[in-house]
Parts: sequence; C-alpha cells; structure tokens
Amino acid sequence: MSIVAAIDAWRSELAALPVNHPRRWGAFLLSLGSVAMLLTMLLTPPWASIGLATAIVGAALARAPFRHALRLPWVLCGLAYGLWIVTSCVIARTQGLDGSRLAPPGAAWTWLLAPLVALGLSDQRIRARAISVLAVVMTAAATLAVLQFTIGLGDGPLKIDPAGERHAIARGFSEHHLTFGLACALLLVVSAQQQAAWACSRTALWVLRGAATLGLVVCGSRAAVLGAAAGIWATLSVRGRRWAVIGLILVVAGGGALAARFAITQPDRLANSMRLQDGRWPIWRTSIALIGERPMTGWGGQNTFKLAYKDHFDAANPGQIPEFAGAAPHAHNAILALWAEYGLPALVLCAAFWLTALGWLWRRRHVAPAGWQLGIGVAAVALVGGMFEPYATRAVQGAAIHAALGLAMALGLRSDTDPKH
Repeated sequence: MSIVAAIDAWRSELAALPVNHPRRWGAFLLSLGSVAMLLTMLLTPPWASIGLATAIVGAALARAPFRHALRLPWVLCGLAYGLWIVTSCVIARTQGLDGSRLAPPGAAWTWLLAPLVALGLSDQRIRARAISVLAVVMTAAATLAVLQFTIGLGDGPLKIDPAGERHAIARGFSEHHLTFGLACALLLVVSAQQQAAWACSRTALWVLRGAATLGLVVCGSRAAVLGAAAGIWATLSVRGRRWAVIGLILVVAGGGALAARFAITQPDRLANSMRLQDGRWPIWRTSIALIGERPMTGWGGQNTFKLAYKDHFDAANPGQIPEFAGAAPHAHNAILALWAEYGLPALVLCAAFWLTALGWLWRRRHVAPAGWQLGIGVAAVALVGGMFEPYATRAVQGAAIHAALGLAMALGLRSDTDPKH
C-alpha cells in the first residue's frame, strides 16, 4: 500500500470513530502541533519544541501510519542524517574537543517537522485554517517590524526603542532579523501558490502575500531577499513558460524596489555588496581550513566550531583583522557550516534528504502539482539564501524551512479523490 493510500485509509478510520475517541483527540493534537510548528517561522523558538512534542504525542495516540512512512526514501535519509549529526557530536565529545556537547543540536531533529506537518495538515480543511492563521500572525509580525524599522529597534517593549537603530533592520516577533527575513521569504513562496491549492479565502491569501512582502522589505536580510527571489521564480517557472516570464518580471521589479530601499537607507551596505566586499570572505576561508582538518567527522557542533575558528583565523587570513571580536558564530554558508560542524556525511545525507523529497513530489506532480511547485520554491529559498546564512544547521531557521517543506508534502499527499488544485 502506498503512503497516500495508507493515509487515506487512516483518515477514513478516524472519521468513523466517535468524536471523543482517544484516536480522534490524537489527530487533533497532531494538527494543533503542526500549526504550532508553522508558527515557529514567526514566533520565538519554544513553539518548535512545543509543536513537535504535541505532534509526536498526537500521532502516537492517533496511530498514524508510521510503518508506511518509514518506507519513504526521504524519511530514511532524514533518520540517517539526524543520527549522523548526533554521532558527530559524540565523536567530538569522546575526543575531548573544547566546547563539545552531547545534547542533540537542532539540525538533528528539525527535519522531523516535514513529515509531521505533512501528516498533520493532510486534511485540506485544516490546511485552509492554517493559512488563515499564518496570515493573521504574519500581519501582526509585519506591523511590529514596520514600527521597529521606523521608530527604532532596541530593547524596549516588543523591541521598539526610539533610541535604537532606525531604517536598518527589523525582526518582528523573531529573535533575529535573519530568521524573520527567512520566514517572510518562505511565506511569500507559500502564498504564491494558487488559491485552489489551499482552499482558503482569497482575502487571507492576499493578506499573507502583502504582509510577507512588507516584512521582507524592512527585515534588512540580503540572504532572505535573494532566497525569496529564487523561490518565487522557481515556484512560478515550473507552472510553464508564461509563468516563468511573469516570475522573472516580479523578481526584477521586486529586486529593483529592494535595491532602492537599501540605496536610501543603507547606501554603504549596498555599495559593499555590489563590489563583493563582504566580511564573509575571511569567514569562508577559515571555515574551509577547518573542514580540511576534520573533513569526515566535523568539529561536532557550533560551540566547537567557534572555538576552533578563533584558533585558525590568523593562519587562514594573515594580517587581517577579524570582523567578530571573539569568533564568527557560524560559517555564514549552509554548505560550509554543515560540512565544518558535522562532516562530509552530514552534507551528503542532507542533500540526499532534499533530493529524495523533491523527487517524490516531482513524481506526483501530475496528481498534485501544487506540492511540487511549493517544494521546489522552498528548496530554492533554502539553497540560495543558504549560500550566505547557515540555515541548515540552525534550529529555528531549520525548523522554519522544514515546516514549509512539510506544507509542500501535505499538498503532495493529495489523493485522486480529492478536489483538484
């Protein structure tokens, strides 16, 4: 039995049970946890852990078809990926590397959000409600971000401080403007899907589009802007040539508007970017040096990476003053960060996870085209934005990306008996 047939049979079993049956309550908890994991994109980190725990408990109570899910290559690659990251941390600890920890890092478990969100939002009615909730929270986050951008970003209530920096960055409810920018990019791609895919109100979808665009303008994350451009073009281009042209026009127009924004508010930053003068170059050189020293097992996580980075910076960049007073917090590149922190097997298994997941969506593109369209858009955001920020190894950013991938998987689970989208 295929995973789609298994989930259809599972949903039919649940529908035949009384409303107060424990399995029905489990399905409710699974859906509730899935929505909470989606909100991780815009809210503080605990939502990911709370949502994940709630979804796992709910899936167990509802007797979700785990056995069939374990036959999917992308799920098996995700399991192997998570186990290797834990193994890398254990190796670093047993070898006594400074700063090593045995606690599983975020990269070891954030991939779990994809299958759980897919299962929790496999019902079209729940997906429609989730989009409406995202539209409300995105609007609130974008409004707050505009206030932070215009009044000042600081340590005051809701991070609004008249004495803080203005017209530079904004982070909404997030802890960092990079995370907020990534959320805006992902939700812009989500909202770029046709209304029939979500079966939600047209108003909710347009509100989500507008709020995500506004948040992207004020966030100040160049990685998010580039990722959004790639994601929008990718998700539209797979619909056909006409949509590819429309996507290109939108990307050029949006890119010009955002370049004008940086030219007005941060001209020096824009000029440095255009001249390819960026503090990431010495960080990348140092990260490559760290990879060369431990290419297979990595350094066992972010803490050990930071300490090793401090020791290797001068040798990799003779005569250069480091941009960070202590040490760079990460490699500022998803590929280099994953390889340096957890070794080559982590990079290979991560690539295998994404390729097999996208392959599954591609094979179902004739039955569920919206799943493939969203999946390729999310992958483009993660890949292009990840060239400048280590999305793959950060817990909150990784959770946001895999939750969005889970939405694509939920669309891909559409059965032949569902309404077309």
